[in-house]
Amino acid sequence: MSLRHLLHRDEGAVAVELALISPFLLLLLFAIYDFGTLFVNDMEVIHATQAAATYARKAYIVNGSVTLSNIQSAATTSTPLTVTISADPHRSALVWCGAPASDGNSVLTDSGKSPPCPSGDLTFLSIVGTAPSQSTLGSWSGFPSTLAWKILIPAQ
Repeated sequence: MSLRHLLHRDEGAVAVELALISPFLLLLLFAIYDFGTLFVNDMEVIHATQAAATYARKAYIVNGSVTLSNIQSAATTSTPLTVTISADPHRSALVWCGAPASDGNSVLTDSGKSPPCPSGDLTFLSIVGTAPSQSTLGSWSGFPSTLAWKILIPAQ
């Protein structure tokens, strides 16, 4: 067999092409999986936080108070993902008094008082749900390490 004959043979070309392109296909497959998992986990964090907020509001209306441990158990039963429920760290307490800002927009100011609220203030609940997020390919730039969702609701 001559060298010229060997250079014009194409057996095995498909295997070489597959070997060259398969790492890129696997990377694309894992990226699609990671994005889908991130999207689903984010929806679960939102759902668990909404379930916790609904429970907290109902418990506050019925009992006049609510504890974080009861809220956490309501969130835990609503989703298979481990979601941690906590009070908003930017507020004075889980249940707080507040009023619309003086400029009339919807931004609320925390009066720093606990219920019962003084005249003109309303009672609010601030709940934050968080869950860890991890990529199958390690850390990516822009891929969040923690998923979080905050809900602010009037308690009355």
